[in-house]
Parts: sequence; C-alpha cells; structure tokens
Amino acid sequence: MSQISEEAYCAGWISNLEYILWNAVTGGKREFGRYLISDKDIENLISFSTKCNSWIIFDHKNDETAINLEEWKKVFSESDSGNWKDR
Repeated sequence: MSQISEEAYCAGWISNLEYILWNAVTGGKREFGRYLISDKDIENLISFSTKCNSWIIFDHKNDETAINLEEWKKVFSESDSGNWKDR
C-alpha cells in the first residue's frame, strides 16, 4: 500500500489511502495521482489482505494499523464510499 502511495504522490501514506485502494479493489483499476493502480496491484492487494485477513488503515495514534477484514468492510461501507473513486 505504501509503495503505491510513493509511486502516486512520493508519500509513504497519502491521506485516505486505505479507502482509495479499497475502491480500486472493489471497482477495478484506476488512476491515482501520477500512477495507474493496475490489475496486478489489485490482485496483490486482494491476495495480501485475504492471506492475513486484514486491511491496513492509518490510525493517528498508532500510524499504520491492521484491522480485521470484515471490520474494514464495515468501516468502508459506512464511509462516503461512493466518492472514493474521484479522489
């Protein structure tokens, strides 16, 4: 996730990265800054998150933090998920 953020914005973790990448996982490849999130990137994100049953979020107290994948899906669905494709 950080590698994609670096490629897109030269930042280790751009704001809302977890939401933008999940939008790509659920909606397909997309432009992100100066980077195209590819089908291979999406395959890797799915594979890694499935294997560890978690998704990484940015928690302002603990920085990058893994949460359970089902919990993440709930967090994402309760967010303004329809707008992440435009960010």
